[in-house]
Amino acid sequence: MSFGLLDPAAWHALHDARRHAAQNTPSADSYLVTALHVLGEDEDPRGDTARDATGHLVLSLLASAADTAADTADTATAPDRYTKLYPGYLDRIAPQDRDLVLPSLIHTLALVGARDDLRTRIATLGRAGVDELLIQPVLDPPAEMAQFADLLT
Repeated sequence: MSFGLLDPAAWHALHDARRHAAQNTPSADSYLVTALHVLGEDEDPRGDTARDATGHLVLSLLASAADTAADTADTATAPDRYTKLYPGYLDRIAPQDRDLVLPSLIHTLALVGARDDLRTRIATLGRAGVDELLIQPVLDPPAEMAQFADLLT
């Protein structure tokens, strides 16, 4: 399982390393946890809607990356560790946090783009060994899940 790893080359390397280490052990499923936003016509991929749709993933990963050894002593085994590190973990971000959701982070950690571009990225990840995508919709979950399902058909 990976959280926000959208680099197909990294997935190929992970699968090669797993195959080498497992030596004839059946392969396991590979899950990718990410955020998804299908851009509307003429929508800015760096705009507020894209940041709102992906910010929960971006900010949660930033909080985890900023987690220090001192913080870990208090949170490493806490059942609510992630919400202690970032109170909005996997939830809609506050508007004042939008500036922290940089376009480069969106592109690196989340799937944002036009329908055809997203279908291509998802297919590339599938060829790289990603068996399942797990997304956490936060703006309009039913509509976002319908868009996601449409990408897969």
